[in-house]
This record gives sequence, structure tokens and C-alpha cells, in this order.
Amino acid sequence: AQLGEREVEIVHTGVGSKISGGRLAEYLRMRKPAFVISSGFAGGAENSLRVGDILLAENFSDTELAGGVQGAFTNEGTKVHTGKLFSAANMIDSAEERENLWRRHGAVAIDMETETLARECAAQGVRILSIRVLSDTPQHPFPLPGEFLFDIDRQRTPLGKLLGHVLIHPAAIPRLLRFSRQIEQARQALAAALVKIVQANLG
Repeated sequence: AQLGEREVEIVHTGVGSKISGGRLAEYLRMRKPAFVISSGFAGGAENSLRVGDILLAENFSDTELAGGVQGAFTNEGTKVHTGKLFSAANMIDSAEERENLWRRHGAVAIDMETETLARECAAQGVRILSIRVLSDTPQHPFPLPGEFLFDIDRQRTPLGKLLGHVLIHPAAIPRLLRFSRQIEQARQALAAALVKIVQANLG
């Protein structure tokens, strides 16, 4: 795809370390991009962040690329949070577990892929920039335990399991509708941020 003067290739790596790492490794064996932007959703672990906030993961991002992003967003007047991202093996929906990760690792947000993607990029000598948008926070958590929202092995929402839970617990419906609005808010914020980053001509 062409975005301004930039040629952009989009690789859907999926959710979770195993699948995302394999898909990126396969792509990097065929192509040698100037750099990789790892983007997607993350869950907040620290109380000051809000749904829709953009996080530049300082512990996974190339220093030069990260500096360019900060400069571009400063010029635009848009706030980008910088902090540590923690890549977990499983979906973490417990507020207590998230707080423990924040206190033990200094992680302000959690995802499930970036550490593996960064490792694959390092192995191929490709720079990486990690940009995540918060889809949920301690104040606005998952509406249900993660097992009802996404099946990592099948890479999709387990609709039968979700519907079965909702039939037994109809009070979950308003929470699911709220979460749907959160996801849309986060999606729009991430898309806008990625356009700015690509247009910033980072190198």
C-alpha cells in the first residue's frame, strides 16, 4: 500500500507469542523492510492511563525511531505516553495481577506479542518500533474473563462459549456493549497515530 510517499506493507501477525512470532519470521525471511512498526492493542496496568491512549514502548523500540515519533507527535500537539510494555504468555484480566506486573517490572501496559516480535527483528537485524493503544484499563476492564473473549489457539472469539455465558449471565450484556465502544475508540486512535508515524518519515 502507498501512504503519501511511503510504501507500507501490512502483516497481520495475530494474537499471542507463538503465532505472531512465526508469521513475522516468515515475512522477514522474504522481505527486508527499513523497519517494523509493531502495533496493536494493550491493556493498562497503571492507573494514570486511559482507554485510547497511545503508548510508545521504550523497552522494545529502536531509540532513533522512538525519538522521531516523539518529535512528530510533539509538533502535532498530541500526547504519546512512553513507558515499559510487558508481554505476557496469557490474557491477564485480573486487576491484582496487572498491579503486580506494574510494581515488579515497572510495566505500564501489557500485551502478548511484542517481546517475541522484537526478538525476531533483532535476529534479522531489523529495527522495530512498538506502538500500542490501550483498549482496557483498571478503571475500564474486560467485561468478562479473557477465556470468553478470545481463543488464542483458534485466533477468534469463541462465540458458542460467549453466548452460553451471556445466556446464563445476561447482566454481562451492558459490559460487552461498553467494551465494544472501547475497542472502537482504541481502534480509531491507533489508526490516526499510525498515519502520523508513517508520514513522519522516520528513516
